[in-house]
Amino acid sequence: MTLLYLLCEGKQELVSGSIPAGGCYSFLNVTDKEHTVGIHADVGENTDIKVFVYDGKDTEPYTR
Repeated sequence: MTLLYLLCEGKQELVSGSIPAGGCYSFLNVTDKEHTVGIHADVGENTDIKVFVYDGKDTEPYTR
């Protein structure tokens, strides 16, 4: 099971639904402040996890 969290000072955290392997999730209409992304993934050690963050302005998504 994988969960994504959006954290923002002074606001309640936003939590995704359970994301299946190979699945994706999108938080919509999160535009007012800067957020920190947290991930909880119940996977084995050294398992690749891909996260894409798009701010709605740039044409290239941020990935690391």
